[in-house]
Amino acid sequence: MTLFVYLDIDLGEATRRCLYNLSEEENKIFFNDIRNLYTSIAHELLRTLPLKNNLLRHLQCLHPTMRHCKTSHKSIMNIARSFPQLIQSNDIDRIGAEWYIYQNENIPNEWFEKSHEYHSIDYYWKHIFTLKTNTGIDKFLALPKLIKCVLALSHGNADVERGFSENAFLLTNERSLLSHASINGLRATRDGVKFFGNGKQQEKLLTKKRILTEQQLTNDLYKNLIHIQKMIDEGTERLRKAILSKDFQDIGIAQLLIQDENKKLAIINKQISINNEQSNQSRKKQKK
Repeated sequence: MTLFVYLDIDLGEATRRCLYNLSEEENKIFFNDIRNLYTSIAHELLRTLPLKNNLLRHLQCLHPTMRHCKTSHKSIMNIARSFPQLIQSNDIDRIGAEWYIYQNENIPNEWFEKSHEYHSIDYYWKHIFTLKTNTGIDKFLALPKLIKCVLALSHGNADVERGFSENAFLLTNERSLLSHASINGLRATRDGVKFFGNGKQQEKLLTKKRILTEQQLTNDLYKNLIHIQKMIDEGTERLRKAILSKDFQDIGIAQLLIQDENKKLAIINKQISINNEQSNQSRKKQKK
């Protein structure tokens, strides 16, 4: 390889200026080392990248612009057969039929194109799965299950490696003999705390549940209030009739009934007042 070919290698302007201080022989040695470096990188990429992975090659059919590609139907069928744990044999034919429907569907460009770029792939398929027939039935029944499964695939080993790191963090010297069940329990607790925002979301859920309980209690108290008021009205009417008929025994009974119900009425009103105050405080906490 001549020096002129070496000079076509992109090194960056700062590095290229430094080469002016080297002799012609030193330049050849330098560029030869650079070539060997690029060659080693290329070999490593060919070794590690999944360039011959058939599943990844077939997954290209999910891109909106590949919808009318002649090989897209063959690709989606190969993808369906790659997940026998999730896709049953009788669903594979249905997926093939639904893919033909998808290919002939009139899909607006706005579902996958922005002004200068594309929408994310999940945004596009979310809109596809909302399509319905003239009778209001979903057009796609088997296809969404496969597509959601594919979109959930990890793009690398980062999630797995992060899981190993978290397990190593849990296994301290004091508890190095934890079982798989114990580790899973600790991980579930840790993930739950992260999901609920260090307990803030859980506190909101508990507050909402407490508000519903207090509301139900208030409703029950008002029902008792109505019943007590009804008994007081009945006692008052009974007292009025007893006074007109000069039935002193019935007068005494009616007075005792009214007094007893009035005591209950005072207790119920106090409970309603306390419960309303607690409900107001719970609503204020929920708004924070």
